[in-house]
Amino acid sequence: MDNELAVLGAALLLAGLFARFGRRIGLPTIPFFIVAGIIFGPETPGIVILEDPHELELLATVGLVLLLFHLGVEFSVNELISGGKRLLWAGGAYIALLFGAGMVFGWALGWGTREIFVIAGMIGTSSTAIVTKLILDLKRVKNPETGMILGIIVVEDVFLAFYLALLQPILSGTEGAAEIALSIAIAFSFLIGLFSLARWGSRLVRPFIATGDSELTVIMVVGFGIFTAGFAHYAGASDAVGALLAGMVVAGTGLGHRIEKLLVPLRDVFAAIFFFWFGLTIAPSDMGAIAPAVIAAVIVTFIFNVIAGVVAARIYGYGRIEASNTALKLVSRGEFELILASLAIAAGLDARVAAFAAFYVLILSILSPIFSARSEVLARMLPKRILPDYTVGKAAIELERSEPLIEVGLIRRLGAETVEYPVKPGYAVVGAHVRDLDLPREALVSAIVRGDEVVAPRGSTLIRTGDRLHILVRREAARQVEDLQERWRTGPVGPPPRPRRKMRGTPPIFTVRPVDEHAVLGELDDPKQVLEQAVVARLRVRRDQPGALVALEDGRYAVTGPLLIAGSRDDVTTYARRRVNTSDPEQRAWLQTLVGALAVDIFDAAPTADHTCGVRAD
Repeated sequence: MDNELAVLGAALLLAGLFARFGRRIGLPTIPFFIVAGIIFGPETPGIVILEDPHELELLATVGLVLLLFHLGVEFSVNELISGGKRLLWAGGAYIALLFGAGMVFGWALGWGTREIFVIAGMIGTSSTAIVTKLILDLKRVKNPETGMILGIIVVEDVFLAFYLALLQPILSGTEGAAEIALSIAIAFSFLIGLFSLARWGSRLVRPFIATGDSELTVIMVVGFGIFTAGFAHYAGASDAVGALLAGMVVAGTGLGHRIEKLLVPLRDVFAAIFFFWFGLTIAPSDMGAIAPAVIAAVIVTFIFNVIAGVVAARIYGYGRIEASNTALKLVSRGEFELILASLAIAAGLDARVAAFAAFYVLILSILSPIFSARSEVLARMLPKRILPDYTVGKAAIELERSEPLIEVGLIRRLGAETVEYPVKPGYAVVGAHVRDLDLPREALVSAIVRGDEVVAPRGSTLIRTGDRLHILVRREAARQVEDLQERWRTGPVGPPPRPRRKMRGTPPIFTVRPVDEHAVLGELDDPKQVLEQAVVARLRVRRDQPGALVALEDGRYAVTGPLLIAGSRDDVTTYARRRVNTSDPEQRAWLQTLVGALAVDIFDAAPTADHTCGVRAD
């Protein structure tokens, strides 16, 4: 390789261009990364950008480690526990049916004993990335089966950790019962050790990676993941399982949501290199020879996914459309199948395994989105005697009992996080109102657990000792909420005392005008100055779009947003009341909020010796 940088840049550009085409036609990027590698690889006639794929192997291994590390960071033990027995039964049924079918299919191929376990793993697990993207693209976030689907993926993640630990001694070609037992014992000891650290020792890791600086956090976290993967390989376990468990340890620190956001760009770059490198190792001529085996595997996967989807739907009490949606989403295959194939390549297994994995992933990653968009066709074909009737055109049938529409796992995958903050004796926040927490617009208190009750919070709700505040926060505001928690403990909490304002000889000027850069200094939901007057209190923050109700230094109130409104309490209240019958429900709710907030924010204008009046906010 004469010019390493040019080759690496060309690999990324080609992978990106092919994936961009895939995105335009609504398909996942993974198969297009692989296709780019196959087309420009040494086994394909034409332009070859890299003669020896081994020269890119180290970077590809980093991509593999980061993929599994990020998968571990997304994992939550609480998600698994909160799913209860139904989730364990549904996830267990999926794994047992698909993995069992994979074992039988692998044996039928006759490629070898070690190859059986690799083929079984490919058929037995879904692609987390593709499944999550399908849910978002098809706008099925609120479907009742969505929580079940993501729960099954969580169960698969746990299975994945144990499976990789078991697979390593098998792939290493260890001979003799004693050596095999020793290898498995080493791998599982490492697994149990990291699981224990993830469950109970995350507090020891948090100070190590919580630097307070994004740049240093990325360096420390990536170093921790790669070092753990390398140490796992040195100890006789798999570097893949080491990376996965290292991510689970980081998830247990409570910093998972922040680290996910920081890690995604780096993961995506190295993952593209990994998939492109995998394509470089594939000979297109091998694909024709293994095409019948791949087609048979695709058929087996579809059949057993449908069976498993029906079983999971019955466990949850869902109908035919939910079973169809579940089966067709979870039939997707992607990153994990290619990781298994790369491990097989490194172990010197049958070369057909790599070509099988590439062809298998290409077909299912394309068919799954297409079939998922038309899941009602499969729903009609499912027997009515097994599942409840399905009414054509409806997204889901009515259930006898209600189910949560969005679970914690889905919230995290949609870019948010739920945080529980315990209020202990002596905390400054005790006795304050919810509105005094000064949360950013991207965060809100969704519930307060008080003893054996759940309180639906309002801005005026008082916070008491022993309360547990459940806060929903988008990832971009997570750091800000973390910083606020120290203030809730030590103070000060609540708005600062309003400065006194001078008595005016004339009525305040009432203004309604479009917002421009000269009228508002600062963000619309947190202005520092409005119409050249300092903001002395932020009274309300608009949630659906940037905007706020603030009190100004000269005694006026101002409403920021698409329009800037400023004037006395009476003028702003009258303006809001006259327009409260708007057809826009979000705007109507905001105007009603303004009226209520202005009604309770009373100024007592008692003249003082310096001709000013006291200001008090109730």
